[in-house]
Amino acid sequence: MIMAQRPGVPRLYSGAVNAMFDDVDDLIRGDPPAINDPLPPPFVIAGSAAVATAAATLSLECDTYARNTASSDRSVPAYQPPLRQRVVGYYERHTQLTNTLQHLGDVPTKLDALQHDIFSVTGKVKSQETRLKTLQTVSQETRESHAKRSSSVAKRLLNKHGKRARLLVQAHNQAEKAAAQQAAHEADLANNRSTLSSMQLHKIELERDLVEYQAASSQLDKIDETLFDGATPEFVQDDFAEWELKVWLQVQVFMAAETNREKRARQLLKDASPILASIIKDIQSALQYCIDSGVARNQKYTKNLISNTTAKSTVSGTQPLVLRAKTSSGKFFTTVAKARGSQMLVARPPEFRLIELHLMPGSKNPKAVDERGLHKSLETSYAQAKALDSFLKREIAASLERQKKLSVETAKLQNTLKDAHRNLRNVRREIVLAVVREDGSREDGTQAPATGQSLNEEQRDYALPLQDQANPMISTHFQENLRKESHSRLRKLVALPDPESEDDNLYPVIA
Repeated sequence: MIMAQRPGVPRLYSGAVNAMFDDVDDLIRGDPPAINDPLPPPFVIAGSAAVATAAATLSLECDTYARNTASSDRSVPAYQPPLRQRVVGYYERHTQLTNTLQHLGDVPTKLDALQHDIFSVTGKVKSQETRLKTLQTVSQETRESHAKRSSSVAKRLLNKHGKRARLLVQAHNQAEKAAAQQAAHEADLANNRSTLSSMQLHKIELERDLVEYQAASSQLDKIDETLFDGATPEFVQDDFAEWELKVWLQVQVFMAAETNREKRARQLLKDASPILASIIKDIQSALQYCIDSGVARNQKYTKNLISNTTAKSTVSGTQPLVLRAKTSSGKFFTTVAKARGSQMLVARPPEFRLIELHLMPGSKNPKAVDERGLHKSLETSYAQAKALDSFLKREIAASLERQKKLSVETAKLQNTLKDAHRNLRNVRREIVLAVVREDGSREDGTQAPATGQSLNEEQRDYALPLQDQANPMISTHFQENLRKESHSRLRKLVALPDPESEDDNLYPVIA
């Protein structure tokens, strides 16, 4: 079995399958290295590009290699990118950016929460300002009422005894109560205004911190992409964390597509409502014509003994309405079919039939109906049309409920994505620290710390490249596995039905 070669270890030249890596090694360094030579420079096609190149090589030599090699020896590992060598150059900058983000904290979340508090306090201040105008008016009126009762010497003498004295005391108490209420309200308003002012100042500070946070976060993501591009079989915990983030990002794309699909389907159902209303109106008009002519009660020929003694008048009065209803029914079912094609959760519409024109009364067809049969057929069609109306209302209501569910899950998915990204960043930071500690311990001649030993132990269990084993980031069916896993999680989140077959391509995923 062909084993992966670590940087700094002499390469084993092993046949045409792995010759690609030997050629690149010769171009970079000129000759095979010795054991004590320094580590090679960073590989130019590390990561996902190396996996893709190895996949192309395997596809060209698949037939010959499969016939001449045992099944246990067909795993060809891709070139391992020199991660340890690159980490040393980025360690200081990586540490600086990480400390900056830890010092700033989760600035976007703080800013959103502060903005929500600002909206709340602003609304409270506006309502208190409006209430203050009312309190000022009431206080002014009570003061004026008390002043009028004791404005002159004569009134003050009369107000010392009896009912006038009690009214004067009552007016005085009301004026003081209104003044105290106004003063308390003004104090509360001043406190809220001060709180709002401090919140706005804090918002300005957070907006400044947000600029620094976004810049540091962007630079740290670029460094992580440079260091951990593609699969990293040395550190499988990074591959698992990256796979988790990629899956949730794909779920976000599918959920947005599902939301747009739901909106399109509901709009098509709404467009079908006026078409169905015109169908019901035409059928009602045809039924009313049958009632007015006496066909409904079988009194047509008892009322008119001389004129109107054939079915021709009934046909001439109902046939245009039936023809227009049949045309509208075609448009209606076409619109519903488009809605079902956009959203598979829209149910199949109930059955709807209208009498065929060649079976109208007076036709020479042996299956033609009489006037009573025409009336009964129109009654059946009317009942079916009302069932279609109930179907539209029910499906539109169900679509609105699914839309609410999608909105709730989309909001939850944002938090899930933040957690997955934070977890990936923490895992990569731990790997950087472990690599630096391991290199430092080797230079000092001491033993590597426990973290590095655990990473080496996990390294033994990673799947070989281009194989569908434990490591999801190393697979010839990476995109297919990512799509299937994303569909599976989407169905669990929004309760979508399971696919009818294992081929998820039958389910539309294009927004």
